[in-house]
Amino acid sequence: MSIQADISWIRSELKNVRDPHLIEAFKQLLAYRNSKPSGAMSKTQFVAEIEEAEKQIENGDYLSLDEFERSAEKWS
Repeated sequence: MSIQADISWIRSELKNVRDPHLIEAFKQLLAYRNSKPSGAMSKTQFVAEIEEAEKQIENGDYLSLDEFERSAEKWS
């Protein structure tokens, strides 16, 4: 598929998405894409991202594997 065809397909699929967890995942993916530095990640950046992920886990801001699998089943 060409990039333009992929974009068209993604747009048509997004119109049908109703799962708030999937929408949040897309938002985070796109936000990450816009915020990531070009080139390799520094050790400092890596440690900071791990620490942030640990905070999210401590705050209960994550999906269990079962929740993720149930959500993923709805993707197709």
